Amino acid sequence: MTTSPAQAVEWVRDAVRNTAFVLDRRTFGAVWGWLGDHQAVDAAVIGLRRGRSYVYSVPTPTGCWKWTVYPVSVLPMAGRRGSPSHGITGGPRAGCSGGVQVPCELPLFGDPYDLH
Repeated sequence: MTTSPAQAVEWVRDAVRNTAFVLDRRTFGAVWGWLGDHQAVDAAVIGLRRGRSYVYSVPTPTGCWKWTVYPVSVLPMAGRRGSPSHGITGGPRAGCSGGVQVPCELPLFGDPYDLH
């Protein structure tokens, strides 16, 4: 878990980069193009700062790999009276087998335009 949306997206990019060598030529080309798309990275970071999840999927001839980054808010302390119950669940998403999820805890304060 991180408080930095940019770091969360970079973790996904590192994981994709580290697994790209096992992909077929066509899929590798698509992944390499995504890794070089810095505007997409900036858009993902801005989206996370605005409370939206970011998903990157790699469809292959044998299946689909999926990485998910999602914002979580700070949860209340356990046992506080009047606090709602919150739960966070994870696991593979529909349509892809397996997957990696990186929760990104957004800070309550800070510059929403800081990409680092």
